[in-house]
Amino acid sequence: MTENLVLLITMPILLYAIYISSLYFRYLKLSISTFTIYIIAGIGFIAYCLFKLIKLLKLRRSYRLGYEGEITVGQELTQFMRDGYYVYHDFPAGKFNIDHIVVGYSGAFAVETKARSKPTSKDHKADAKVKYDGKCLRFPNGTDVESLEQAKRQAEWLSK
Repeated sequence: MTENLVLLITMPILLYAIYISSLYFRYLKLSISTFTIYIIAGIGFIAYCLFKLIKLLKLRRSYRLGYEGEITVGQELTQFMRDGYYVYHDFPAGKFNIDHIVVGYSGAFAVETKARSKPTSKDHKADAKVKYDGKCLRFPNGTDVESLEQAKRQAEWLSK
């Protein structure tokens, strides 16, 4: 993001400096077409940097949501330690990791954390509801099967 911000600020100034230097040293003649080319190149470069910056901001928001979801679930699971359970976070398991493992009197549990932002409509209670029909998770704005399959694979690995 920093790279794109620096380019966003410096590239138009650099293009302007090249244009002014070319005029001063008589490489170019003052013409509308040359000036237009520099303006179009500057605007194109700014548009490209803005596009990349917006894409990176969305990716950062997604990563932050996932991180905050894991932290929140981890804090809630840690409360089980008062009841004699052991809680492990971000457990390395082969080529993957298990977000949380809870081990206690009733067994060992693999907990997979997925965080989603809820849609914004007038019915805030309905936006926060998730239904499980035995095959998939049904959110107000879509379904999710992959997370359940991932959790099953992790539970199978943990049971072995």
